[in-house]
Amino acid sequence: MKFGLTFQAAGIAVTFALLLALSAIDFRYKMVPDSLNLGALTVAVFSVTSFEQFGYNVTNALLFAGGFTLLRFYLSYAIKKEAMGEADIMIAATMGALLGVKLGLAAIFLGAVLALPALLLTQDESEESKQLPFIPFLALACWLVVMFDTYVNDWMVGIYG
Repeated sequence: MKFGLTFQAAGIAVTFALLLALSAIDFRYKMVPDSLNLGALTVAVFSVTSFEQFGYNVTNALLFAGGFTLLRFYLSYAIKKEAMGEADIMIAATMGALLGVKLGLAAIFLGAVLALPALLLTQDESEESKQLPFIPFLALACWLVVMFDTYVNDWMVGIYG
């Protein structure tokens, strides 16, 4: 309803359907198929209304993929074990393509905030409990930011000017 009956709205709906499937798979198996992940990224990049927006989506997807890759390498080096999965990098790229830089960063922050209580509630002595699937939180945060983008923008303007 927010975007009307447009090609862009259909692409966003398909992207979120794929993110929902990826979230369920990540939650259950703590790994996701690259085919679904690449499908979500591709649909997000091509969910455009103009050629200029296509270039914008590709640029943002590459920025987020590169940023998450660097973050993964630094965190893994600092804690001496794999800090995040490769699938998280493609999810970040999908978020960048859908939301742009400012809203994408807000969604990643929101995803981390949403994951913190779950991480604290699931910790015990087992090694298995130390691995929290992050895709469900990123997908939920992405959906929330798409639905409430005006409020998120206003909030960010209030904080940063």
